Amino acid sequence: AVVSTQSTGLLGLGGMVIIYTLKESAGKPHISTWHALFGLLTIILTLIQLIGGLPIIYSRIRAVIPVNKSLSELKRKHAQMGLVTIICALTAIGLAFYSNWFLKKEFHRIYQNVAFGAVTTIIGVIYAQVYHGRLAIEQ
Repeated sequence: AVVSTQSTGLLGLGGMVIIYTLKESAGKPHISTWHALFGLLTIILTLIQLIGGLPIIYSRIRAVIPVNKSLSELKRKHAQMGLVTIICALTAIGLAFYSNWFLKKEFHRIYQNVAFGAVTTIIGVIYAQVYHGRLAIEQ
């Protein structure tokens, strides 16, 4: 899960760099839509997740930098933040289907409805997996 999440984050960062370059060359404003704002927030949260996950994977970091949480608590917090990050990412994807660029395409209404259903389903599935895997209350 770690490698796929990091790869997806890198693809998102690459996409943001490409769009930034295209808007810069066209003289258009940057980060001016909800889609762009959620995309930027997702990139920031992904970087925070990357840094926050290091003490979980590498015990030497926990030894050098004093962390006042147990490993299980670090994993739980990382899972919670990951859930927020994924929801932001899926929101950005969903908002892309309502962008001016997308609305100019044929059959955009069908794609919007399918995308909304898919994003909602994915959020539910991911929440269930994270909740039962990391966020479940230990008894």
